Formats: sequence, C-alpha cells, structure tokens
Amino acid sequence: MAGSLELIKVFTTTVSNLLNVTDVFSSDYDVYKIVISGLNQDTNVGNEINGLRFIDSGGSVIAASDYDYAVLEMSSSSSFFENKSATADAIFMGQRADQVGDGSNNTVFYVFNPFDSSTYTFSINESSSFDDTEGLKGGKGMGVLHQTSSMTGFQIFDSDSGRPFESGSKISVYGVK
Repeated sequence: MAGSLELIKVFTTTVSNLLNVTDVFSSDYDVYKIVISGLNQDTNVGNEINGLRFIDSGGSVIAASDYDYAVLEMSSSSSFFENKSATADAIFMGQRADQVGDGSNNTVFYVFNPFDSSTYTFSINESSSFDDTEGLKGGKGMGVLHQTSSMTGFQIFDSDSGRPFESGSKISVYGVK
C-alpha cells in the first residue's frame, strides 16, 4: 500500500478472549492499517484460531453470519490449506495464537471503507505465527462484511473463553493517506 501512515491509536491487550478496539474508523480516511504484534494465548493451548469482527457506530459488535473470507494458510510442516467461508461470524485472521513460549504471532490488516455506510467493508491481511504442533505458519487472506452500516472499530476474539489472550500484546491502527 502506497501512501503515508498516520497513527490513530495503540491498544495494549489485557487477559481476555475479546479485544475491542473502538473509535478508530472515521470519515478522515478510506483505508486503515491494523498491525497486531505478538498476540498469543495466556494459557498453554495449541492451534487456536482468532477472528476479526467490526463494531458499528452504535457500539454493537457485528457477530452475525455476514462475513465472507478466504485465507491461504502455508505451514512449514505440511502443504498449504485453503480456509474459506461465505457465512462466517468473523473474518479469519489466518493465524494461530499459541502460548507465548512457543513463538510470536503477528498480523497486518488493511481495511477499506469501514466508515462509509454506502458500501461493504473489505479487508486484506497477512499473518505469521508459530505453534508447537504445526511449526511456522503464514497466512494471506481477504474478507468482506456484507453490511452497509458505518463501522467505527473492531474486535479480535477467540470463541472459547477458556483460551484468553495474554496481556501486553500491541494493536496499532493507522490511517492511510
């Protein structure tokens, strides 16, 4: 993505399976870059999947089956795998969030037109992660939210409350000029 970046917000995680980053999307930008650095589980679990959901201008998390995504997962220990859905409740990040002792997990999202209520919200993403079962894993994907509401934030989540994220990971949001 060409263009200059302007930092909007840095969010530091706490121990939780729901990470809400609010008040970051506005009419100031059409494109946003989200950098998720060092996201890991707080407990010793393996091969767990994270998702991204959007938060509308009323503060509601969009958790309906209105997301489509397609992710190519590339593993150092096996062949590639295509992960896709046309009726998901989130956009799959293509990352495994294993315990911090097993490695560091990172994802970059570009989000297009989240605040524009006349169009769908689209995203592309790349991820790198490591878990002790599958080894090094890369992901490259895209997604769309099939709603034309104005989105002002997003949520990173794990559907199992017994697998919370650890504290201290960083989520940075930039506007792309």
